[in-house]
Amino acid sequence: MGLSTEAVWGGIGITLLGVWALPSIFTKKCPWKIIEGADGRRSTSKFQFLVWTTVIMFAYVALFIERCTSHNYAPIDDIPRNVLLAMGFSGTTLAAAKAITSGYVASGRVSKTANGSGGVLTDDDGQSDLAKTQLVGWTVIGVIVYLVSVFHADPSKGLPDIDGALMVLLGLGHGAYIGKKLVTTDTPQILSVTSLTRPGQSVIITGFGFGAQVGTVLADDHALIGVPLGWEDTKISFVLPLTHPNGSSWREGQTVTVGVNAGGQAAANPQPLVVGLAPRPASLRLSSAKAGSMVTVTGQLLTGMTVAISVDGVPATVTKQGEAEIQFTVPVNAMPKSGAAVLVTVDGHTAANALLLDVVT
Repeated sequence: MGLSTEAVWGGIGITLLGVWALPSIFTKKCPWKIIEGADGRRSTSKFQFLVWTTVIMFAYVALFIERCTSHNYAPIDDIPRNVLLAMGFSGTTLAAAKAITSGYVASGRVSKTANGSGGVLTDDDGQSDLAKTQLVGWTVIGVIVYLVSVFHADPSKGLPDIDGALMVLLGLGHGAYIGKKLVTTDTPQILSVTSLTRPGQSVIITGFGFGAQVGTVLADDHALIGVPLGWEDTKISFVLPLTHPNGSSWREGQTVTVGVNAGGQAAANPQPLVVGLAPRPASLRLSSAKAGSMVTVTGQLLTGMTVAISVDGVPATVTKQGEAEIQFTVPVNAMPKSGAAVLVTVDGHTAANALLLDVVT
């Protein structure tokens, strides 16, 4: 006994329609999106659930078609115990993995972001994950063994069962995967990094599991040597050095990947930091002002060792400066003009954009 060519192709066609084509049509997304997690990366638990769903669906449809060719149109109503257990293991692992990850993210203990490198066989750092590899490995072996049984099954007897010893090994794979999910929070996690700063200004890293002992902060995998670190379990602070730790000069708008080594472990989820050399003024609090009036500039990277402002080329007096605000006095010799250019210069770097001020009489 066994499956005919018609039953095999019929099973493949209907399974592809049910598992792949219809979800793609209704969601208007690539079929592979079905195994993506909320962070946009391939989910191991979703992958193994999809594999078992596809295989069991194929087996049921192919065997039913084979029965129909013998004029036996009765549904297959006897589902073997181990087949139910395999689907149960698969569904339970999917639900448990989702619950564990969602709980960790909600509590701030783990950050799951789309710029991570995790996948079906790798962790969030892009490293091979033994627990995931074991789960996927036993899933693939179990599926191959079961498909061999299906192709040689007697259709009149319904679905074949899965070998008991194989079920034990499958269960161990699922258990190891969920167990690792429950203990991975020992790995330090970076939740956020100051997104934009300039050399000589403060950078704040927030996260979880950095510990009490001072570790290492890395910029593009280069350790910051000789840079004092304010180190707490959930926060690290430091001043961005005047040059890149590899010895090169910073460039305007350069993006640096900031990482942490704590307790001998590399923190998950390194985050980008943009280095700005020039100030980034955004707006003026007043759209028009008289000579001698006080005007406030708002924006980013507005403070430094030396700060200068000019109004249509005429130097202005800076009365107050901060990272997000600068106050200056409109020069008394500034000529009345609609749309006079206000330029901000910090530590010799002039802003790429000028703000417009109407100087009135």
